[in-house]
Amino acid sequence: MPNLIPKRLKSGSTVVLTGSSNKIKFEEEKLVLVKDLLEREFELEIKFNPTIHAADKYSVSAGDPKQRAEEFNKLFADPSVRAIWLARGGETANEMLDLINYDTIKRNPKY
Repeated sequence: MPNLIPKRLKSGSTVVLTGSSNKIKFEEEKLVLVKDLLEREFELEIKFNPTIHAADKYSVSAGDPKQRAEEFNKLFADPSVRAIWLARGGETANEMLDLINYDTIKRNPKY
């Protein structure tokens, strides 16, 4: 049985903000403020995943389910990423459940 408890976050840990459900509807300046605050106060390295700015054909979700799942799977497979922060609610996250690589998540737990 794999250990599903991720390694602790520490100064310099990479945290990626991503969209797994609804798209981000506010201005870039607000994202920059969040990034600056987290980097300054918690000494984390904050990155934005491409899906944070994506939109599906209805302009509701942060990309189509396949796009969101691919990015989500990449984040879990990336050993440099220590935490994944889902930027918006979960109204459409269920659309990608069948597309997630759960074995990758087991092997690479994240916060």
